[in-house]
Amino acid sequence: PIWRAKKLSAEEQKARALVLGLTFHEGLSTRLYESMFHEDVDATFGPLIVRLESEGLLERVNGDIRLTVRGGFFSPEIRRQFFPARASTSARYPGSYFREFAYAG
Repeated sequence: PIWRAKKLSAEEQKARALVLGLTFHEGLSTRLYESMFHEDVDATFGPLIVRLESEGLLERVNGDIRLTVRGGFFSPEIRRQFFPARASTSARYPGSYFREFAYAG
């Protein structure tokens, strides 16, 4: 029932909006994100986005953020990193496809 639905924290709402944007070919519209949450996406996810960009998994195109072709192969792993860590979710995902994206490319 709707009355028993989970209430998302502000962090979870922001992460879901970003992850949903990454599922589209065009990527996340940073302008839409800013209008929804009244803050820059880099204010919340800046260090993670920069790291994923440096590893060639995300890119910025016209100010928007999207997965690269390489990042598309690892999209579940990438998207999972944007959510706050919880003990219950980590139990569902015991391992990773790779350690912190440390692979020879």
